[in-house]
Amino acid sequence: MILGCEKKDDTRVDGHCFLITSFFENVSWHSSDNGTYLVKGIVSDKTENYLKIKFIEDLKGNFPEKVDDFNVYGRDVNKYINGASLREDYVYLYEKQDVLIMHLANESMISNAYGTLRCSCCITKISDDYVTGFILPNDIWDFKSSLEEYMQNIEDWNLRRQQNILDTIPLDDFQKKINELLTK
Repeated sequence: MILGCEKKDDTRVDGHCFLITSFFENVSWHSSDNGTYLVKGIVSDKTENYLKIKFIEDLKGNFPEKVDDFNVYGRDVNKYINGASLREDYVYLYEKQDVLIMHLANESMISNAYGTLRCSCCITKISDDYVTGFILPNDIWDFKSSLEEYMQNIEDWNLRRQQNILDTIPLDDFQKKINELLTK
């Protein structure tokens, strides 16, 4: 099994994720990590590089208290800033008033700022009682597959992401699965 990210070449700052995890995989793998947060918020303002979020709810129970507004950084338009090219969520795609569920970590260099996790899909959008995003596991982890099948699964997943083919599931089902992943 190969995990993590590898650089395209050593002379550039940007990198390339060999495997990108879905939202549910990401939450599952970091469920006991106190350095990550699972929060619901509403976009109150935006730039090309970050979203200004109005805090609504802490789904994991460890988000810092008294934080009402914060910035969320994802994949930067300028991919050479803070190694953000390893982040998969393009925050500029979201609009003011979008309600989002986000899996985040502290941005160490910027106060009151959080970033999406690298090599993971970390932002989902709620609308009309449905959640949309790269939510479901990508089924690459079939260890009975040959190397060729495994590589084809990776290519299929990347193509799916490039074509922006999203998962959409009912909000109730999404919340049940999040609760299940956080209590295991």
